[in-house]
Amino acid sequence: MMDSHFFKEQREQSLIKARIVSKYFTAWAKIILSVQKKNPRYSQKMAYIDLFAGPGRYDDQSKSTPLMVLDAILANPDLTNRVVTIFNDKDMENIESLKAVVSQLDGIENLRFPPIYDNIEVGQEIAKMFQEYAGRTIGFIELYEQHSVDKPYIKKNYKDVLRALYDAGSITAINQKGKPPRKGTFSDEMRITFGGA
Repeated sequence: MMDSHFFKEQREQSLIKARIVSKYFTAWAKIILSVQKKNPRYSQKMAYIDLFAGPGRYDDQSKSTPLMVLDAILANPDLTNRVVTIFNDKDMENIESLKAVVSQLDGIENLRFPPIYDNIEVGQEIAKMFQEYAGRTIGFIELYEQHSVDKPYIKKNYKDVLRALYDAGSITAINQKGKPPRKGTFSDEMRITFGGA
């Protein structure tokens, strides 16, 4: 996790990371947007989740990743009406700072879904799962068997988490007939695709 000294100065690598993420987000959002417009009967939401959001600005007032992503969203009315943003940081001071900075962004009131802020310490298991499966498509049973080995995961709870990720747009899921999960359900036959690469 980042300590408070991380944000004292904007290091070159941090700026590069922020630019890469914001450009990747814009490219990803265009692709998802195109698919959604071709399939209006399916969910028209997408989600951006930052598990280690930080305070929003560095000491030199340059923008960190959450603000760059929000700028990209606010610049596109289609995204303004579709994207759910979730920002988490284990440091409550960072969350309070981020809330204050975000509230000052031009046009922030135009977001259909106001940003969601959380203050939890993200377990390594969740971060590792997203890293390990980034860009992959895998069946629910296979994922459950691979990821829950020697861990006390209850299948129903596992499905609840995947359903929440699906609803937030963090994963896609279809059954063998190419149909998405029915509302409130997540069957064993689902094939899950994680974002990223």
